[in-house]
Amino acid sequence: MGEAIARVVFNLTLPCLIIVTFSDVEFSNSLLYLIVIAFVYGLGIGLLGLILLKRDSRYDRGMFGMMIPGLNIGLFAYPLVEGLWGLRGIKVFWYV
Repeated sequence: MGEAIARVVFNLTLPCLIIVTFSDVEFSNSLLYLIVIAFVYGLGIGLLGLILLKRDSRYDRGMFGMMIPGLNIGLFAYPLVEGLWGLRGIKVFWYV
């Protein structure tokens, strides 16, 4: 059951989120700064996490080193929640 939900989230929700998000965006050169900022943030917070976890086992350092730079994956659920329950569902989802 968990694998099926994961497949729906990553194979349906993520592409829908990308399509909905980028359908109304006007691209400009200043948006490239967001890519650079996100990349630097990911590297910086990943390295900081590895330094802070240097006393843990190699397995734990590797697992946390991959998880720490990741942003909130829960945002991928927004298009699915909106499709099922509309804006009211988004409001409830936001406060939970």
